[in-house]
Amino acid sequence: MSDDRLEAWTLWLRDALIERGAPAQVMYDDRVGGDVLVLVIAGQERDRLVEVVVSRRAKDGPRTRGRAYLTALATTAAGAAAASDALERLHHDVSRLANAKRKHVRRITRLVAQLVSSWAARSTVDPPGRALALAEFLEVVPDAVPMYGVGYYGDLDGDDGPERVRFPPAYGVAVPTGSGWRALPWDAAARRWTARPGLVAALQAARPGVDLAAAGITMVGGATVAAFTAASVAPVIERPASSRWDCADSCSPCDLLDLADLVPDCDSCDLDCNF
Repeated sequence: MSDDRLEAWTLWLRDALIERGAPAQVMYDDRVGGDVLVLVIAGQERDRLVEVVVSRRAKDGPRTRGRAYLTALATTAAGAAAASDALERLHHDVSRLANAKRKHVRRITRLVAQLVSSWAARSTVDPPGRALALAEFLEVVPDAVPMYGVGYYGDLDGDDGPERVRFPPAYGVAVPTGSGWRALPWDAAARRWTARPGLVAALQAARPGVDLAAAGITMVGGATVAAFTAASVAPVIERPASSRWDCADSCSPCDLLDLADLVPDCDSCDLDCNF
């Protein structure tokens, strides 16, 4: 499967949310390091912010199949609920012939719904070290707010049987930038806040001279922050002026053939998924 197809699905989801009245953007947080897509819902409103990070990596081994890495973070239960309402049953707008795309939209819908249903439990438990790290972060960025979330890990093209679905907890902190509120995830193992180059650049542009070390921020997915200028800050993928319908959304030959995983992945087949 092509990463470009994953981008097309996420852009379709953004446009569908906009048509339902939910403000949404899609941007790259690390185009150079691996096309990590970020779907930002209500990014201009702190208390409604929901951020869904979508990335894909190949599994190890000679027969690689894509792995889906999804995370949803929100600042409030009300914001998560509003996003969940906007996403509800949206996968039904996708043809069953576009099976892989339908799965992608459904997974994000279910991920945010899971966050809403488990908010009370997730928002009252902090992993070790996070409370102290948040206090130190607020000394550097006093208007930041904590975020709680949920993750999903599984086969991008595979079925979501009960034994395959995992919703591990996720944590983060929301910070204001020139393009709106953004999320910095919490790395529980390293006990640090993490940010990809695009978000680091956005934070530095909004707060010149911000001390990343004092805030406990570690950059991931890039060699040096200096390599990214304000011009490369988390570039927004603009919505076209025309209708959201795009042949790349649903007419891909690999999508049309991807029924119950009966054909090889696009990583290994000869079909062009980007026509």
